[in-house]
Amino acid sequence: MEVSGNTRNSVIRDAVSFRPVHPVNWSADDESAIVDQDPYLYDPVKTLRNTERKRVDDVLSGSLGFNYKFLKKFDLNVSGNYRTSIIENTIFHRAETQEASRTNRGINGTITDRRYNTFSTSNTLRYKDQKDKHNYTALVGFEAQSRIYEFSELRNTNLPTDQFGIYNLGVATTATIAQTAHSQNSLLSFFGRLNYAYNDRYLATVNFRADGSSKFRKENRWGYFPSFSLAWRLSEEEFLKSIDAISDLKLRAGWGVTGNNRIGDFDAYNLFSVNSSSGYILGEGQSFSPGAYQSNMAVPNLRWETTAQTNIGLDLELSKRFNVTVDYYNKDTKDLLLNADMALSTGFDRVQQNVGQVSNRGAEFTFSSQNIRKKNFSWSTNFNIAFNKTKTIKLNSGQEQILTDPQWDLQFMQTEYQYITRVGQPVGMMYGFEFDGIYQVDDFVLNNGAYQLKDGVPSYRTVMRPGMVKFKDLNKDGVVDQTDRTIIGNPYPKHTGGLFNNFRYKAFDLQFLLQWAYDFDILNGNKSEFGSIYQQSRNGLTSLSNIWTPTNTETNIGGMRYDGVNLLTPFGYKLDSRHIDDGSYLKLKTVALGYNLPNQLLRKLNLKKCRLSVSAQNLHTWTNYEGYDPDVSVGRYGALTPRLDYSAYPQSITISGGIDITF
Repeated sequence: MEVSGNTRNSVIRDAVSFRPVHPVNWSADDESAIVDQDPYLYDPVKTLRNTERKRVDDVLSGSLGFNYKFLKKFDLNVSGNYRTSIIENTIFHRAETQEASRTNRGINGTITDRRYNTFSTSNTLRYKDQKDKHNYTALVGFEAQSRIYEFSELRNTNLPTDQFGIYNLGVATTATIAQTAHSQNSLLSFFGRLNYAYNDRYLATVNFRADGSSKFRKENRWGYFPSFSLAWRLSEEEFLKSIDAISDLKLRAGWGVTGNNRIGDFDAYNLFSVNSSSGYILGEGQSFSPGAYQSNMAVPNLRWETTAQTNIGLDLELSKRFNVTVDYYNKDTKDLLLNADMALSTGFDRVQQNVGQVSNRGAEFTFSSQNIRKKNFSWSTNFNIAFNKTKTIKLNSGQEQILTDPQWDLQFMQTEYQYITRVGQPVGMMYGFEFDGIYQVDDFVLNNGAYQLKDGVPSYRTVMRPGMVKFKDLNKDGVVDQTDRTIIGNPYPKHTGGLFNNFRYKAFDLQFLLQWAYDFDILNGNKSEFGSIYQQSRNGLTSLSNIWTPTNTETNIGGMRYDGVNLLTPFGYKLDSRHIDDGSYLKLKTVALGYNLPNQLLRKLNLKKCRLSVSAQNLHTWTNYEGYDPDVSVGRYGALTPRLDYSAYPQSITISGGIDITF
């Protein structure tokens, strides 16, 4: 069962598309008629009620540490950690589900086990010394981590009955082949740090780190990451000490390089796989023979992604009551690790590669204050706001852009590029046609009783009629085609931020957090699919009540049929600027109320502390976005497909209570 967006089925999608009438359950005749018209649409209530899903997590972890101080100035720390996590997922599709009734798998069940074993060790030697006004600290160390992943899956299909549930898959009439997998990676790190401070006024830090990852081939295994920072505490200078209002003032500057190796364990290698669908039926007995196929094509020079960042900042404290922090940063990321396009002649459409260079520049501002400080009442506030601009500096050699199809519904969209990463622009901009209204009768002339577009009015189909959606012909060649697609949305907010307030009155305390994002776009796949006529058997958004007809021409919703011609938008033209929405929002993210029992009662109960609390998350969102939740991004290709909303399950309102007791 897929609750959120999927290329084939989704409960959220079906809940919107299914007929909005009672009773929810329908007759066998209704079912038969719908199967013929729309085999992918199924009663979402039945699917939810008859799909059994369970997850069990078993976690065991432990750590062992050793600390030894010697010669007064040295401190040795040795630690080791082990964690094993076993996750079992079971899913069983009873008879009255889309999976069982509309596929050749019938009633079926799957048991999946995943096991993660992580071993790690961290070891440091610290040296600390002070001479007069000089403070020195040095640290060296190494870390190692090994992570093992094991996977197994048992599945049987076409069970004759669903009475036994997941616990008797052996009654299946169609046997399937069990799946197993094993993977592992390791990381070895050496690092060192030097700190110097003079009179707590001038401060300097130098770091160097070397990381070796098994995910890369031997020649690219190691990444080297230096950094340094400088700080000047101006409040310790004589010319500022006389200003009582300034309790602390510090200027900071730094530069450093960090690395990213978040790819598959063996993406740097050619891989061959065998699974249940890669075999052959051969011979007189028609017996199954397993077959291997190449599942990954190696890019031999795959290497660490690196980000070099320069930061300048200021920390200011006024009257030991107000704190201001301002930061400006400039980040340049090279050799981005992306699942990027590959020439189809290779047999792969996408392969993990190091692709180009991206820059991020921005500023962050934080303000905190103790607004009221009294014996029985206090109020403090924390405010932050951040601005960021991103730009693609370069891509692969000779490449000016990457087009990406997020594939959120292959039935509705088929193949249509909806995102573009172009040199000089941010990563993952929304890409499509610019909506230009609806073709009206005035756009045509009658030629022997047949509609013909007037000169200068562009077309995109051989047969055009009033009521069709009109797009801008950007290159003015008279034909709207793929060369007229352009950037139609920006997924990056102009600024984001949060406001946190903490109140205390006697034994009560109250906290609330507001967060926001301003002026960014969302690719609303729901509006594209549910706001257009797709299948006659499917429900849609209320905007469809304003569909174009010869008597209702003041609309932006295309018609269904006119003059014997189907008016529906063809494949390749499904996404346009109508489906890009402003996602700006202000969200009441968290509210928490607490009460501490008085000391008199605590003594009677033999307790040191007892706090009762109730909290809520995602209580309310102020937004003009037409979807369920503007804080959404379900694009399957990460940074290449940001801020996509299609059948996404909205963030839940959560209310919880707690009690904290100290004996």
